[in-house]
Amino acid sequence: GLLRHWTGSLSTAQDVELTGYGVLVLSLTEHMAEAFQGARWLLKQRRASGGFHSTQDTIIALSALATYASIALGSAEVTVRASAAGGLSSTMEVGASNMDVLQSVRLPQPGAPVTIEASGSGTVLVVAEVVYNLPQQPLPP
Repeated sequence: GLLRHWTGSLSTAQDVELTGYGVLVLSLTEHMAEAFQGARWLLKQRRASGGFHSTQDTIIALSALATYASIALGSAEVTVRASAAGGLSSTMEVGASNMDVLQSVRLPQPGAPVTIEASGSGTVLVVAEVVYNLPQQPLPP
């Protein structure tokens, strides 16, 4: 789908900060479809450690995402099922009491196809993330 973001053309950190402000304003004015596009773009910029590029853009982006989530997901009642080769069969419930809690599942067999199914009402976000390290080649003397 469409990813909406705002750019200041100076740095990626500035783009994240500007988009965070955009998502915040769109969420607070209940333009949720547009806010969703910006929220998705922000989540694509997130680093594996959970932050973004700088302290400032991380604060703004996380604040915007939390505001978006509290408005968009406040009435969600969704069951999410994940299954994959290697024996993964996991069910997660998302509702008003836990919509702000990260729920994660580790794949028993990395690289295996994953199937995600959701039922219920509301909006939830599923993020699949692959983190890996590459061996460094020794430098010649």
